[in-house]
Amino acid sequence: MLLTNTAGVLDKSGRLLTGLTAAQVDALFADGTISGGMLPKISSALDAARAGVKAVHIIDGRVDHCLLLELLTDQGVGTMISCNRVGRTRLARQAAGVAFRPHLCGCRAACRT
Repeated sequence: MLLTNTAGVLDKSGRLLTGLTAAQVDALFADGTISGGMLPKISSALDAARAGVKAVHIIDGRVDHCLLLELLTDQGVGTMISCNRVGRTRLARQAAGVAFRPHLCGCRAACRT
């Protein structure tokens, strides 16, 4: 679990990628989507996933109850990286363009982007 001050891994248009495999992360490195300060975070997550950790979660520590939301909901609040495959629920939601993002103001409402 990596707590950061960002929502997770974002695509080139700034949308949160909720679930990624190691192969997808490699592609994001290659096309320059992952750069700057995210490089060491994602590299560490990828190393852990390839070393046998089932899933690495990169989540925004500024969100109230972020650990509980990430671990106990299907949507999560960040990016989950796994070695071979990502949970079907997250992939289906990502393919449909649906993401769960709590408001940072603390109102506990949710946005769909």
